Amino acid sequence: MASVLDLDLPLAETPASRLLGWIAGVLVFLAVLALAVAVASNGTARRLGLEPRFVTIVLPATLGQGPSDAEVARVAAALAVVEGVAYARPVAVEEFLQLVGSWPGGETGTAALFLPRLVDVAFNPGREPELERLAADVAALSPGATVDDARPRQTESIRFARMLRTQAQAAGQLLVLALVAVIVIVTRTSLELHRDTIDLLRLMGAPDAYIGRQLEHHALGGVLRGGLSGFAVGVMVVLGFLLAGTSLPGGLPQVELRPAEWLLLGCVPVTAALLTALAARLTARAGLARLR
Repeated sequence: MASVLDLDLPLAETPASRLLGWIAGVLVFLAVLALAVAVASNGTARRLGLEPRFVTIVLPATLGQGPSDAEVARVAAALAVVEGVAYARPVAVEEFLQLVGSWPGGETGTAALFLPRLVDVAFNPGREPELERLAADVAALSPGATVDDARPRQTESIRFARMLRTQAQAAGQLLVLALVAVIVIVTRTSLELHRDTIDLLRLMGAPDAYIGRQLEHHALGGVLRGGLSGFAVGVMVVLGFLLAGTSLPGGLPQVELRPAEWLLLGCVPVTAALLTALAARLTARAGLARLR
């Protein structure tokens, strides 16, 4: 039986097997890039979500007279107790005049009578304001008051980052599944091409477990060689983008990958190898049972 164990199937001569390393390298490379985009987008969405949201309440002037300090203070006090609000701060007239310059048609003191008044409202980090409900509440406190979203693009950026994360995750999963499909096809092809050799090994006493391990080890070796090469190239590309300060698509700010996220990228070739071994083992087992 020792001589039987020294026998190997000529799997390297299979045309599909010769391309296995290249295919695995390309798929792992693309999977690393997809996962890098996913974790970067996730970090961007998390960071943007932790930034406080600001809105500005505009109290208009009516009948040629701006809102009184008492009215502004009343609106600010009512907004300060709204759930999720960190603070509500009335903007002083002097500060507003510095922002917009001297009001046309009069001295600063007289112009202030005709100016609208502003209240800056900050929401707690991660809290998304309900602008329509807030506008209704503000209008009830001060007729004609409106809500100005100071950062309308923040919500859009968070949504885009989450969408990009989902798409990148899906792409990475599809690439890994494509690699599994390639292993299944290569293993089945090898079984069919080497049917006569398998029959000879069986006649010599080789168990199906031994033959199956030959197929499994061959597939695993090809994927490891190609996958590690693809992983190395993918990591270098990701490092190049990070060092160049390249932003994410859609105008999202670039983020650095944390150590845990680099470790997650390192799981790509490991996961590919484990799935490869499992797929080759199951395919070989089913194929050998069919060839009996």
